Amino acid sequence: MSALSVYSVLLSLYPAELRNDFGEEMTQVFLEDLEDSQRRRGISGAARVWWRSIKELFRIALAAHAAGREIAVALITYVFTEFYFLGIVMLEGRKHIPRPAELDGASVLVFGLFPAVIAYVALRIGNRSVPMPLDLSRR
Repeated sequence: MSALSVYSVLLSLYPAELRNDFGEEMTQVFLEDLEDSQRRRGISGAARVWWRSIKELFRIALAAHAAGREIAVALITYVFTEFYFLGIVMLEGRKHIPRPAELDGASVLVFGLFPAVIAYVALRIGNRSVPMPLDLSRR
């Protein structure tokens, strides 16, 4: 797999507006930087260019996606669910509080994913299926 094809996959994770406006230039600069660094420093130079590209991906692309409503709601849902299940696990030692036997640390992390994924999917589907509001004003 070539560096260009791998970088193209990374570039596809950037917001569409940024990718459409600057994608070709970003790819050209990346390839030139990769070639120059590899020629000067060998494999360590190439590794630095890839590392910078991945850091930039997290700083720009993933941050832009995280700003979306779907991701924010899913993340908040996950955190609240984890706090709920963590409370159950912490109360495990108390005799008067029933607790399912299967609930352990790993299960708690997985249980939080289900409501988060459902929230994400519901918002993604909802964004496409919400009709225009009816105009009920009397004229």
